[in-house]
Amino acid sequence: MMKNIFKYTFLGLSLMFLASCEDEDTQRIPIDELGNGPNVRVVIDPNNSFLDFDNINSAVFKYTVYTESTDLQLVQFNVSFIPFATGVAVDTLLIEEWTLADFTGGSISVEYSSNQLATLFGLSGAGDLEGGDTFAFTNTTTMNDGRVYPSPTVGGNINVTPNIVQSAATTSFTSNFSTFVGCPSQIPVGNFTMIFNGSFCDPPCGFENPGASPATDLVYEGVAITRVGPVAYQVSQVDQPVEAIYSGIGYTGFSNTGAIQDICGVLQGTFGTQFVATGFQPIIQPSSTFDNGAGTITIDFITGFGGSGTYEFVPN
Repeated sequence: MMKNIFKYTFLGLSLMFLASCEDEDTQRIPIDELGNGPNVRVVIDPNNSFLDFDNINSAVFKYTVYTESTDLQLVQFNVSFIPFATGVAVDTLLIEEWTLADFTGGSISVEYSSNQLATLFGLSGAGDLEGGDTFAFTNTTTMNDGRVYPSPTVGGNINVTPNIVQSAATTSFTSNFSTFVGCPSQIPVGNFTMIFNGSFCDPPCGFENPGASPATDLVYEGVAITRVGPVAYQVSQVDQPVEAIYSGIGYTGFSNTGAIQDICGVLQGTFGTQFVATGFQPIIQPSSTFDNGAGTITIDFITGFGGSGTYEFVPN
């Protein structure tokens, strides 16, 4: 039996998950009066993007670093270990350091075993890792003229496109990326019928439609679940129940999506709503389940205003 399986929740790094969707133009570092910005990008091997808990002793994490720059002085990668149990980085260590001469043919391929990463932070080995443990990497690049990327600029900004996480091959600079301990996910994708039961605040907030909260068996057809990473999923139209309950005060036309992460069979994530800043956002609870036989997903949630309920997804 996997240890502490019911403890596993995924840190919102994530998760962060595991893909970037920025416009290519916004991913380019512009040429300024100081010269060209750096080109240092990371592409993670999709077949080794996380450390498989079911095979933790043989698990590996792989990525390749590419550059087209000719004026790099030093590229340094640091890594932090964030245990699930605390959610706080225990340390940050230098793990890689390269000069331009190290980029044979413009790239460097890197592979870490789970044991390497574990012992780097003082653990006895990969067997000490738990589901949801995360290794977060950051890139600091120094140019020949002394410019350092990323660095702060005026107005609290930084001199690279911020937070290009899990970057695709079209990005020019990867500032951070991560891997985590997880399990292969078997949640199905496609079209579902969504059935909602519950309320978004308790006691009632006073401005719902009469009798609409708590809601019972609100049914919505054609809700899509798509896979956006090895263990990450996106759910369409999760705000439809919010619209139904609060339409009396003009909240209509919602189209926010939900995010689900499957960490060794334990579901975690949030469902985005227009109320995210006011405490109405449904937060997925660890009691949420996935029936592998029927393909049914049951999401238990709570909100900041004491609301609770379920989203049930039945495959069409």
